[in-house]
Amino acid sequence: MVQAMLVVDVSTLEERVKDSISFLEENDYVVLSRQVIEGSSVRTIKDLVEFFYARLQYKNPNRVLHYTFSNKRDRVFASKFINGRMQFGVNRYRALKECVAIIKCVVDFELQFKFSCPVSSLEVFGQDTMKWVSDKAVSIINSEDRAMNELIEETQDELLYEMHEREALDDLENKIEYLDKVRKDLKDAQEKENTS
Repeated sequence: MVQAMLVVDVSTLEERVKDSISFLEENDYVVLSRQVIEGSSVRTIKDLVEFFYARLQYKNPNRVLHYTFSNKRDRVFASKFINGRMQFGVNRYRALKECVAIIKCVVDFELQFKFSCPVSSLEVFGQDTMKWVSDKAVSIINSEDRAMNELIEETQDELLYEMHEREALDDLENKIEYLDKVRKDLKDAQEKENTS
């Protein structure tokens, strides 16, 4: 019997992936990695800008809108956005993470913000006249966190209740088992008495 062996050349696989991505991009497709869409790889201002547009495109793939991508302008807004978060006494890393969370909130819950036109640039995170956007996003995030914490507490309470019910049921089963044993012992003792 002849066994087939599959040999995969990693460099060839990586080249195929890059070629596939290039082909898709040449045909006007946007290719986004999960890390970019979720924001887990954001470490710099440039990453934050890329994350914003990737998240916007991912959440609104059918939106017919030309994004106003201006590298220098977007970097200025992103920098002000980060500095605005750092004013609350957090370090740069934490400020970037907060900016990612706020961007996710605004893009994911855009309708709750009741903007006069669809979000299309980082200008919406300007910390001067648009600070209300960040404040509302933080409020939404906090209420989502509170709701999640309440759900967790309810679930824990239900589990504790079920655990106590199981313990009570186990205790009751043990008592029934003990009573059955006592009843059997009494019956055996009566039978011995009757036979003697």
